[in-house]
Amino acid sequence: MRFVNGLKIAIVLMMVIVATWSYKCDKKSRQFNKCLMNGYTPTRFEGCKIAETSMTDKKDLKKCARYERKLSKRCKSFECEPNWMPLDADRFGDVEVASPNFPEFVAKLTQAKVLDRWVSVVVEVTLFDSDDKLISFTDFTVSPSPGLDGTFTASGYKQLVIFKEVGFEKCSSEKLTLDYIYDTNVELKTDVEDIGRMFQLTTSDGEVHTESMSWCSGEVLTLWQETLEKAVSAKFKRRTPNANLLEEYITTEYKIVES
Repeated sequence: MRFVNGLKIAIVLMMVIVATWSYKCDKKSRQFNKCLMNGYTPTRFEGCKIAETSMTDKKDLKKCARYERKLSKRCKSFECEPNWMPLDADRFGDVEVASPNFPEFVAKLTQAKVLDRWVSVVVEVTLFDSDDKLISFTDFTVSPSPGLDGTFTASGYKQLVIFKEVGFEKCSSEKLTLDYIYDTNVELKTDVEDIGRMFQLTTSDGEVHTESMSWCSGEVLTLWQETLEKAVSAKFKRRTPNANLLEEYITTEYKIVES
């Protein structure tokens, strides 16, 4: 009986140790990824560098090198995400495209600070023809806001815009209630070819929610398809009406996934 009890205690202790190390590894991974975002050039995880600029501050370099060393020794399961790149007003995804094999454009919103005011993020895919002329774009807006009673709410908009020789055609939603978003950790995937599943939002619990554009008029959808056939390049970018506040509360990254 003593042996059985001792074995149970040992198993519980082992579970506690594993859970503790898992938490520490998650924390160190976040710290190290922040270093990468700020321009740290890794020496042990060489494929992980993502920033265009290089970190120069000696104190930050020493701190980030320590995070990397601990990760490599104690967190063997760590894998960086070299495909994620910063997405802001000055840096955006620029890619050649060709119908019918457009890539998927994925933006990741990550909470940097507890939200105590309204902010808004617009994620946009813009298409260009062979003359580098803007021919259309689609975007999705996510606007999280804290409620007066301490609750969290999120609203949004979605639209297609197609430019013609004279003027443009537009299909825009009314204000959306995104009641499935309950924090600012969200991945937003845009698939410009799939009208029925053009926007897919993955929340922090792993649930995937689809926002369709199939309700647009037949004329708009026909024009949209025509622009897809003409498009040879695309830009994936982020806009916001409150740039000074956004990065204080939410960091934005992107990756382009080939189909």
